[in-house]
Amino acid sequence: MPRDESGFTVEPSRRVTRSPDALGAEVGDEVVLLNMATGYFHQLNVVGSYVWRALDEPRTIADLCRAAADDFEADDDDTCRRDIADFVRELHEAGLVRVE
Repeated sequence: MPRDESGFTVEPSRRVTRSPDALGAEVGDEVVLLNMATGYFHQLNVVGSYVWRALDEPRTIADLCRAAADDFEADDDDTCRRDIADFVRELHEAGLVRVE
């Protein structure tokens, strides 16, 4: 599983929820997030925006991967899982989601 320098891992069974500090706004087909605690903005691409929208309710990494693989017709499940886990880790590091 993807691991950062602190040893934090994002495993398929871990549940992801939006942080209460994150505020999102639709801009065209993409989402722009504001971390209200830090004041930093984050612009998500189309796939990142898809994941953010999917987090309208808590979901596991595995659930996010299944939905994205179906909707984007991904050929490689391992790559999809790795990419989603990496993106969730980035959101977590930015304080935009919580991973339980």
